[in-house]
Amino acid sequence: MNEKIIEAVKQVASYLVNEDYKGLEILTKGVRANEDDIKGMILSYGRKLVKPPENVYDDDLDIIEIKDSERPTFSACMHLWTEEEGMSDLSLELTLITVDEDVLIELDNIHVL
Repeated sequence: MNEKIIEAVKQVASYLVNEDYKGLEILTKGVRANEDDIKGMILSYGRKLVKPPENVYDDDLDIIEIKDSERPTFSACMHLWTEEEGMSDLSLELTLITVDEDVLIELDNIHVL
C-alpha cells in the first residue's frame, strides 16, 4: 500500500490521541467536520484514545481505492484504540486524495461500528 496514505492515517490518529481537534480541523480543512464536531464524536464515546499498536496499520487498516476519481483517491477505515478497551468499537473513516506528492485528508466520520 502507498506509504503516504498510511502515514496520513497515522497522522490523523495522532491528532486524535493528542486531543488536538483544532489541529485536525486545520489538517482536514474542516471538510465534513470542524473542531467541535470532532471533539463531540470522541467525547460521546466516553473513553480515552491511545496510540494504536504499529501492526494495526498492517492488520486492521482497510484501504480501498475509489475508482473513476479525477485523482488517485482512497477510502480508509480502522478501529481506534482506547486506554480502557484496547481495540475499540469506535472507527475512523477517511477519504485520502493524492495530489502530486501530497495527500489531502478528509475526515468522513468517527463512529461506533
